[in-house]
Amino acid sequence: MLRLLAGILVALVGVQLPRSAQASTLTFDLTLTNTLYGPENGVGTLTVDAPIAGGVDAFTSNGGGLDSLNITIDNQTFTLANALGLAQATFLNGALSSISYVGQLNNFQLNLDTAGLFYLYNDLSNFSLASAGTISAVLDPPAAPLPPTAVLFAGGLLVFGFLTSRRKRFGLPSLSLSTASA
Repeated sequence: MLRLLAGILVALVGVQLPRSAQASTLTFDLTLTNTLYGPENGVGTLTVDAPIAGGVDAFTSNGGGLDSLNITIDNQTFTLANALGLAQATFLNGALSSISYVGQLNNFQLNLDTAGLFYLYNDLSNFSLASAGTISAVLDPPAAPLPPTAVLFAGGLLVFGFLTSRRKRFGLPSLSLSTASA
């Protein structure tokens, strides 16, 4: 009986493992923020299709777990198909620490540097620097902590189930929520 209540409780509350312990695909939202030249800012996503175990984890575009990389800046969308070489995403203790990518599209080149998450965006037709700045990454969706209300509800259900099973076991009358009339 208690196991049944615990199973129902887990289903109701929706207990979720931390994202780093899951073996499913993880997607990070990327934001490129201009810090030097021009008004261009970029947005994109990075997807890894392998578990992030902790320590140093490196995922590469040649079948090494880097599933996709899409960055749109100045109406140009760079993907792994536009890469001029091997792309790599490195994680340190479960957090994205660096991206290495060089891609070219329509006379524009995007360089994501592994040292310090810095990007350069160039117009190769006139060799002028169009934009430069920093990159930030956020797990999408972020792992949500268990709400305190759900934890209290779960604890109450477990206590009620325990008391009910004890009453039945010892032949005591069941708990009643109705009031006795005088």
